[in-house]
Amino acid sequence: MLKETEFSLGKMVQRVFRYSMIAVEHLDIKLAERTIAYGTEINKLEEGIEVSICDLLALQQPMASDLRLVVSSLKTQRISKGFWDYQLILPKFPEKLKVST
Repeated sequence: MLKETEFSLGKMVQRVFRYSMIAVEHLDIKLAERTIAYGTEINKLEEGIEVSICDLLALQQPMASDLRLVVSSLKTQRISKGFWDYQLILPKFPEKLKVST
């Protein structure tokens, strides 16, 4: 479950980045708004990762491989969270650029 959720989060962050870049390049406000709306889904996936990690640590006796997965998931989540925070800025550019031109 943890690996699948982490993979889904990575794919979604990648998709949002691609959409953000297209929205900025084409000054597409509607695409920018849709991109920002992905935030809810990304937050749900992040919460799912956190719950999975807590469940693994609290309810099971994790082995070394489980702990490596937990550590890598936390690192990946931190990186994707930072990436997502940056992507929240990008989609706002089309609207600002259209207003200023």
